[in-house]
Amino acid sequence: MAESDNAIVKFELFVFLQAIQKLSDLYAKEKDAVALKNLLTELRPLFSSFTKAKTAKIVRTIIETIAKVPDSTQLQVSWCQPWF
Repeated sequence: MAESDNAIVKFELFVFLQAIQKLSDLYAKEKDAVALKNLLTELRPLFSSFTKAKTAKIVRTIIETIAKVPDSTQLQVSWCQPWF
């Protein structure tokens, strides 16, 4: 892969991650914890394309965003249980 191609891929990943963050923030602002949970579920197939560290950062960020939504504790627990 040429250096310019690598730079494009990195930029695309950056934009993708920013979009995820903005969408997460929007759902949190609307207090829509279910939409956040669904976003995380929909992203799950893409995680195999990312490094473990990048995947962990995405998951952690969205779960932290869900935590900002009032009365979402049970939803967080129910979503995390299959991972353990």
